[in-house]
This record gives sequence, C-alpha cells and structure tokens, in this order.
Amino acid sequence: MNAKLACLLVAILPSSLFAKAADDSAKDKLADFQGGWKLESLEAEGKPAELLDTSYWWYIKGDKVLYGGKELATLTVDTNTTPKCIDLSLHDSKRQLEGIYTLEDDTFRICVNTTTEGAKERPGDFSTKDKPGIRILTFKRDKERKADSLEGLAAFIGVQIKLDDESKQVVVASTFPDSPAEKAGLKKDDIFLKVGDQEAKDLRSVVTMIRKLKPGSELVVTVKRDDKEKEITVKAGVMPFYLLD
Repeated sequence: MNAKLACLLVAILPSSLFAKAADDSAKDKLADFQGGWKLESLEAEGKPAELLDTSYWWYIKGDKVLYGGKELATLTVDTNTTPKCIDLSLHDSKRQLEGIYTLEDDTFRICVNTTTEGAKERPGDFSTKDKPGIRILTFKRDKERKADSLEGLAAFIGVQIKLDDESKQVVVASTFPDSPAEKAGLKKDDIFLKVGDQEAKDLRSVVTMIRKLKPGSELVVTVKRDDKEKEITVKAGVMPFYLLD
C-alpha cells in the first residue's frame, strides 16, 4: 500500500509543481500592473477622441481589471513577444479583445482591436489611422486610487429623453436594458414634471440636473403617466466603460 502511494505521489508531484510555476510566472508578469490607473487619452480613427469631460479609472488586482469597484475584464499578457501582447476578456459581454501594450514607468498604453466578429487581427503597431476598430488608451498610474472608489467617475441612470414636438414637454424616449432607470420603473413616454425639487422646464435643464448626480446618489423624479403623477426614485450607477465597444 505504501509503495503504491509513493508511486502516486511521484506521478502527481511534477504536474502540481508545474501548475504552481505557471501561476507564479503569470503573477510575475502582472506585478507591475497592480493598482490604480487613470485614463489620460483615447485615440481612434487616427485622432484623439473626445471623452465628454468624463473621468475613467481602472484598478488592476491580480489578473482582474476593476472599474467602479466591479470586474470589467480579465487580463492576460505575454512579455516575450515584440511588441508585447495583451488580451482583455470582458466580463459582461464575454468578448475577448486582442492588443499590444507598453508599460514604462507610470505610463501604460494599450492598443486594442475592438472587433470581435468575423476576421480578427491583433494590432502590429500603435496606429489607428484607417483602422476603424482599433483604439489606443493611455493610462497614468494613480497610487492613491482604491479598488472600490467611485470618486471622480460619472454617474449613469440609463435614460434617453427628448422634447415632445407638440406639448414641448420633456419625455422619456427609452431606457437602457437593466439600467438604474429601468429598474426604478421609468417607462417610455413618461412626462418629466420635476427632477428633484426643480421643475423640468426644458431639455437642457433636465440634462443638467441629471449630470450633477454622483454614482450611488439617489434622484427623485416626478413624472406624469396616464394622466397620473408618480414619484420615482432612481439610484445612479457608474457610467459604463463604453470605450472598448
């Protein structure tokens, strides 16, 4: 019995050691990525892309990329290639994006192909000109950033609004699936009467009041639906990281 057990241990031990060595190697490759990163710029179609005065932070913990305290993607890097390769497996959409990267001092640049259907091709250089699906994201290290911090991130309630041509009232055009607005009960064609304690006088004022929200804050909106007034409380989420779409 002891001899059989000894043989089993000899057979199992090398594969266990190999798995541990692989895990250690992966951790070593990602060691310099750990912590907070603030997005400084985005490039698409050969020119800087507008970020709409919105701030974005990644926090890398192990092989996970966190955004707004939630998992955005799983990170895999290969440091033995030229240029160095990086893959992002997006958590929600299950898409896998291929890219290349540089990491120098406190600057992290990633050039990624956002195309995941049909023929895919990993970028060969840091260029977006005449390459519709390619994005270049440049991050700066933020040593003060915490993994679950929402500070500085834009709020999101997930509602599209419009001005009704006839009544000139602000109405709900649609809500995004699974958004805070949809979960709270806002519906298409709801008429905005108040946002907080302010009257919904026009489209600009409603947009301005919504943009003042911070992630995690609550907003009470008064709407008119089927000739009845209704108060709805919406808890704002974090603006989705749409830059990889």
